[in-house]
Amino acid sequence: MRILSLIFIIFFSFVAEAENTEKNIDKFAWYGPKFLKGLSIDQIRDLGVVTKESKEYEVNPFIDNAKIPNYIFIFKDGLEVYCRVVEDHVSGPHVQFTSVYVSSSKWPILYDLNVGQKKSKVVMVLGKPTADENNILRYIGETEEVSFHYNNDLVTRIVFQYYAD
Repeated sequence: MRILSLIFIIFFSFVAEAENTEKNIDKFAWYGPKFLKGLSIDQIRDLGVVTKESKEYEVNPFIDNAKIPNYIFIFKDGLEVYCRVVEDHVSGPHVQFTSVYVSSSKWPILYDLNVGQKKSKVVMVLGKPTADENNILRYIGETEEVSFHYNNDLVTRIVFQYYAD
């Protein structure tokens, strides 16, 4: 019986640790791009020199005859922002990010995990990645994902992927 109890405790310790790690990855994804917090579409546009901007609409599955505007902003200096504007009945319209690609150290990332940082610092701060293959460290949370592309053990690109329904 003691062995069964020990196995039970060990198993649920691993499950709790995995859930905690996934939640931490989600939080890192949400707060990682320090330059994006609380921005409007116009404020995103003002982050730098936009080399390409597009706007397309998708059908809103929750509201009849409503459409959701999706934006793509590609900046001259190593930043791509994919987002949409969604309506919230409480706080009104707000920007929801779907993907952010960072390929320049100009854009500050939480915990100083910027482009150009050592791969080892990423692992030290975020822990063991979900996967490390093809020069990409992948961290998968409960809903979000962050990938660090690297070459010669230096981060060359960071990709934030956000769940959006």
